[in-house]
Order: sequence, then C-alpha cells, then structure tokens
Amino acid sequence: MDTVPIDAAGETTQVIPPYVPPRNEPEEPDARGCGVAPRAGVMGIVITVAVVLLVIAGIWTTMRVHAQHEAALNSCRSSLAAYAKAHSRLQRATGTAASSVSMACSSGDSTEGLYAASSVLRSAADTMDEQATAVEQRNRDDSHGNADREQSGTADSSNDAAEARRELGRSIDAAQALLDGVKNSIGNGTAGTMVVNGLGKAIDAANQLMNDSGIADSKYYKAAKVTLDEAVTAVNDWVDAQANKAD
Repeated sequence: MDTVPIDAAGETTQVIPPYVPPRNEPEEPDARGCGVAPRAGVMGIVITVAVVLLVIAGIWTTMRVHAQHEAALNSCRSSLAAYAKAHSRLQRATGTAASSVSMACSSGDSTEGLYAASSVLRSAADTMDEQATAVEQRNRDDSHGNADREQSGTADSSNDAAEARRELGRSIDAAQALLDGVKNSIGNGTAGTMVVNGLGKAIDAANQLMNDSGIADSKYYKAAKVTLDEAVTAVNDWVDAQANKAD
C-alpha cells in the first residue's frame, strides 16, 4: 500500500483507501428455480392427461363391445321367437303333434356366435313359414274341390315347378352335407348348438315341402331354396370365424 510523510521528522502513516463495495456477480439459475420446474410440471400434466385418455378409451371400448354383444343377443332372441312361431304354425298346418322349442340364446356366447345363430334361426323360420304357406294353400284348395286346385295350379307351368323343385333338392343335399360335416365339431356352446339345430330344422322343412306332392306352385320351392341357402351361408360364415380364432 502507499505511504506518505506527515511531519518533518520523517515519520509516515498508513493511508486507508476508501471502501468500495464489491460488485454482485450474476447468479447462475437455480436448478430448482424457474428454469426447470415449469418443464417438469408440463411433463407431469401431459402424462396425467395421457393416462386419463387411456382410461376413457378403455371405458368406451368396453361399453362398445358390451353394446355389440347386447345387440347380438337381442337379435338371437328375436330370431328364436320367429323360429318358435313358424314352428308352431307349421305344426298346425300339417296337423302334427305340437312340441315346444327348447333352445335359448345365452349371454355367455360370443357376439359372432349369437349373430350366426340368429341368422340360421331366421332362415329356418322363413323356410318353415314357406312350407306352412304352401300347405295352408293346398288345404284350402282341398276344401274347395279339385276344380279350384287345378285353377290354382295354373299359375306356373309344370316344367317351372319341376325345375324349382330340383333346384331345392340340390340345396337340400348341399345343406345336409354341410350339417353332417360340422355338427360334431362346431363347438359346445349354446350358439353352436342353435346353429346346428337351426340348419337341421331348415333342412327338415325343405324336405317336407319336397315330399308334399300337392304343392304345384314353383314359388314355394324357390322361396324355400333361398332361405335354405341363406342358412347354409350363415353356417359357413360361423365355421370360418371359428377357424380364424383357432389360427
């Protein structure tokens, strides 16, 4: 430090410089401060929102699957009711002993199985209705005498009726072959049982129509063929769905 004389004897004294306060250097941002905390907070919000969206998506998916299953179950029940009604009508028309339908749609079956059962039961009901209509018409013709029967039979040529009958016979053969192939392997569930029973009943109704020599109008054979073919398609779709699940 600098010294200066203060008297003639040569003595010196210390000179104290004026106090200069130190300058404050800029501080580094605290890692816990505003530089990091906002980013961590945003990330937490993003994660929370993502979790909430996943939960909502899971709930929506569950509700959608449940709604689809309920729709399939209701469709099966509606078709089963139509099946039972057609079955009773056919029994009355043919004068056979009344028997109840013991099948029931089960909520434990898959959505696909219930829809397959619904389709087959509906086709079987249509086939039985067609047969019942034909038998009822024949019975009305019988009650009005042979002249009315002959008149009702002129709607189609005999060749048309014979060809329609042969086409129905081919459909019956195809349906029976399918039934023989799947009835022991289609599954043990209620839906599988209804699929097999529904197709079997549709075949029986078509066979009865074929064996009724009093049916001379081709429209009954044609309608029965269409509904039987629909039942066959439904069973094939069900078999394919089961095979895809196994893969």
